[in-house]
Amino acid sequence: MSSSKRRRVLAESGGGLLVSAPDVYGSKRKLDIPLEAGAAAAEDADIPSDTHAAILAILDELHPALEFPRLVFKHQLYTVVGDRTLLDQQLEQLRKKGGILLFKLGSVGDEDTGIMLTADFRTLVTTSVPDRELADAFIAAATDVTRSLSVTQDELLETLSEGDIPRLVQLGCLAMRDAKSYWVSFPKTGLLLKHLRAGREHITRIVQKSKFKEVLQRDFVKRKFKTSKLPIRYHISDAVGRGSLEAIMTTSGPLLRLAVRI
Repeated sequence: MSSSKRRRVLAESGGGLLVSAPDVYGSKRKLDIPLEAGAAAAEDADIPSDTHAAILAILDELHPALEFPRLVFKHQLYTVVGDRTLLDQQLEQLRKKGGILLFKLGSVGDEDTGIMLTADFRTLVTTSVPDRELADAFIAAATDVTRSLSVTQDELLETLSEGDIPRLVQLGCLAMRDAKSYWVSFPKTGLLLKHLRAGREHITRIVQKSKFKEVLQRDFVKRKFKTSKLPIRYHISDAVGRGSLEAIMTTSGPLLRLAVRI
């Protein structure tokens, strides 16, 4: 489904959960999607579930930086889908149907779970791993819907050779979990996390130095962001979703301020 058609569907579908996302988008945007559609909505490309629509919206509008893997963090979806129980249910539905892959990115923070469309994952691995046979074998292992976020060495050796595993680690496709298991990952993980960490630190410094430790989002997005090549709106949705910033609606638009830690 094209992004323009997706926006029209989101605007015209009615009679269900109404979610506002003023902190992610420059203007107040609403996703009005029937709750009763449930799993069937995830299968219908013309009427995506709330969570599926949120993933596509963030990828379309917040993640246009082509040099980075097309990844959405679970906590970013909290800024669009307010019902976390519904979010978890629909993510699991999408995962079981093979539409998305989940990744544990513990080097950034224990709470960070990455989400990637399976089609994007296949493209990324195929274009990043020189050995096509190895790429196909890894994709088959990684996209097995019965697996968890990690895979044991024995499971890998069912389809790969011992020499393949260190090659996949070097390419960023696997990350060591412990002596006998690995986190399933993806190429260019390090590049994405480097810019994400730099952006998080920069956003915090900007807000801390601002008067009253708060900044209007419309002013924030006009700033030059030299520490990260990821879009500023991507960083804002990351900061609000993970709870380091609060987004408060005002007559002048969303106001971003440091979250109060209790």
